[in-house]
Amino acid sequence: MKYKGAFIGFLVLTLGAVAGTIVCFVSKDSFVMYNGIRAFRILSRVLIGASLATGAGTAISAIAFVKDHQNRLNEIVVEQQALEERQRLLEETKAGLSVSGRIDPAYIREALMNETGGKWQCFREQIDSCISQFEQMDSYQERFARLLENNGAKTLRDTENVIDEVEQYMCRNARSVINFMSVADEDASDKVRQKIEDCREENSSLLQQTRDFIYAMTDFLNNQGEKADTRLLESYRETLLSSVNRSGNAL
Repeated sequence: MKYKGAFIGFLVLTLGAVAGTIVCFVSKDSFVMYNGIRAFRILSRVLIGASLATGAGTAISAIAFVKDHQNRLNEIVVEQQALEERQRLLEETKAGLSVSGRIDPAYIREALMNETGGKWQCFREQIDSCISQFEQMDSYQERFARLLENNGAKTLRDTENVIDEVEQYMCRNARSVINFMSVADEDASDKVRQKIEDCREENSSLLQQTRDFIYAMTDFLNNQGEKADTRLLESYRETLLSSVNRSGNAL
């Protein structure tokens, strides 16, 4: 690690200086006898100073080493969490009909299209109608985003999330149809037909509410500067939210 070498180096020097100081004082009498008291004082002061200096260096490098080690551990934890999050997102991506994550509308359209070529091709017209509803929602989203951009309505950008939530609810409706078709036998065609019809009807209602909301937003933007009344806009917004926040899926 970054400070490991410095810590070990200072520790070795400190141990050497301390050992030298101990030997110096243990052998004081003999040293003084052969070298004099003045030489002993100089040497002992040098050894004590070296012990203090290297000891301080050891302490500082030890603190730096511990902090660096802790930082590295924190980085490992963050990297592990990021890896787990990427793995979770990858698993949700693979699970195109995820019950916990966001559903990709493109995957829904593809899954519905695949059903028109299988044993439920007899319902191709009805399934194609469901697919066209998602295409209609794409058109609404594009027009709504352009409306806000052209009018510089940055503070209203969060209203796009409302339409996104409606699209997700439409996806959940279609998911229930896709899941049922994937497990149903051919003798359950009446139930499949009913599932498709229920999906079409509810998504059609959601599209109608979305269009009304976009019209209300248009009127609101057109009336800016003329004491625009936000009550109608909020009414449409709340209607949409109440539709997509209902508990469970009726299909």
